[in-house]
Amino acid sequence: MKITSLVSSIIILWLTSANCLSASKLIHRHNIVDQYDKYKNAVSIVPKDSYYAVTLDYTKCPNPYVIGYVYGKKIVKEIPNFEELLDSYMNNIIDGNKLIYKIMLVRARNIKVNVEPKYIAEIKGMAKALNHKINRMGDRKITCDELIALNLIPDIGRLTQCSALAAFGQKTKDNHMLVGRNLDWPCGDNYELAKIQAVITIKYPHSTITSIGIVGYNGAITMLNNSGVFAAILDSPNLYKYSSINKNSYPFDLRQALETNSTADTVANFMLNKKRHYTVGHLILIADKSVAGIVENNTKKLKNKDTRVFRTSEFTLHDGLEWSSQDTIACVNCFASINNQDNRKNFLTSYNLFVNKNKNTIDDNTKRWKNLNSLLNNNSKILDIADIEKILGYYHGIKPDYAASGDIYNRFTFQSIVFCPNTLNLLVSFHPKDTDIPDKPKFEQIDIK
Repeated sequence: MKITSLVSSIIILWLTSANCLSASKLIHRHNIVDQYDKYKNAVSIVPKDSYYAVTLDYTKCPNPYVIGYVYGKKIVKEIPNFEELLDSYMNNIIDGNKLIYKIMLVRARNIKVNVEPKYIAEIKGMAKALNHKINRMGDRKITCDELIALNLIPDIGRLTQCSALAAFGQKTKDNHMLVGRNLDWPCGDNYELAKIQAVITIKYPHSTITSIGIVGYNGAITMLNNSGVFAAILDSPNLYKYSSINKNSYPFDLRQALETNSTADTVANFMLNKKRHYTVGHLILIADKSVAGIVENNTKKLKNKDTRVFRTSEFTLHDGLEWSSQDTIACVNCFASINNQDNRKNFLTSYNLFVNKNKNTIDDNTKRWKNLNSLLNNNSKILDIADIEKILGYYHGIKPDYAASGDIYNRFTFQSIVFCPNTLNLLVSFHPKDTDIPDKPKFEQIDIK
């Protein structure tokens, strides 16, 4: 779907100038071609049937700019139409609107100053490999500014779908934690993003993280670390005026949290730090072997409310969001804690990445919530991985419909993911590269390196 409207009253704010982040301290000053020859084995891209298996190995090269450059050169070699795909996707989601294009770039410039510099260095290294300097919409090329904006899409755009869940304790065999998530995101009119799906392994001397996303995206959409901590992001609109000034990127903060923490609680605490200010309300399912909860990060301040919490299964919920078990937890695109905003109804349901000018409020959360409660809890069955797969594949009609209908598996489901932190068992169903989603998710076993 496409963006066709903006709130004009805040355009001036969005178009204000911003300081540019300098990652010069992380950029290797020697001949970058020589660095490629020296460190080309630090990056690998292996094509699979449904995705690309990518490895970025910091044990072989400590410099993020060089890693990014090698990554970019190998992307161009393995996926010759990579830039054309991204440019087409970006042009598609903004409906060719040049003003929105400029706003995207300005928002990204504002936010990137607060992104960990090594992550910006990675992106700049990739952009150096692509080697385009003039920002021009629809030119089949990707510049550094555009690549940074695409990496910050969750911070500069809006989407209201996704669902996530966890089962543990007496609801699972051996009390093992089981987590599942559906990433619901439009993949482009011509399935552009579906063609570049990836499982990205990033190796450090003392930790390894695995990201399920797309080639060239370096933040955390669905990500886990070798300690078994799993995290998945979801949008949670709060009808609050957007501003990118002095804001952080929550997917890149989440990557940093997973790189530096080994428990669900400490990752959650990192993301709840009130010194970090975000552009959009969001949720993050976080789970390890023994703890599962939902970070509720509401950017809207409410009197006598704690709008940034790590909701666990013991929390009291809003009326109408009943939950039947303390051995499961789930989320859709709303805050559920009774001490947070009740935003089940919102007007951001048209899959616009910015706003829907009609502002018609629609509850596209309650039906999915009730269905998840029923699927997870309305029997005494002990759940296993196959059960989580079935729940993620649930829809009520003859084919997947919109999320507002209550379908967990819906026409915008891009990836479905199941993970067991106890065994590091990971399964992913990827969107087909050239067609709409199948009637049921088709899960593949993914080896964790």
